[in-house]
Amino acid sequence: MFAKKSDASKVALYYLVERLKLNGFKFIDCQIPTLHLASLGAKKIPREVFLNLVKISVENPKTF
Repeated sequence: MFAKKSDASKVALYYLVERLKLNGFKFIDCQIPTLHLASLGAKKIPREVFLNLVKISVENPKTF
């Protein structure tokens, strides 16, 4: 990824997260844990918890 301004992707992620929260989204599946994602607040969760969140999400679809 590249940007014309430093940290532009962090600003974009912030606004995406805020919009998702307003629309009832509960999580973002980052898939690969990295130090960078952790620095932005990402947390690893147990597989069982993840699968339950996916099940709840599928049963309660949201619109963006």
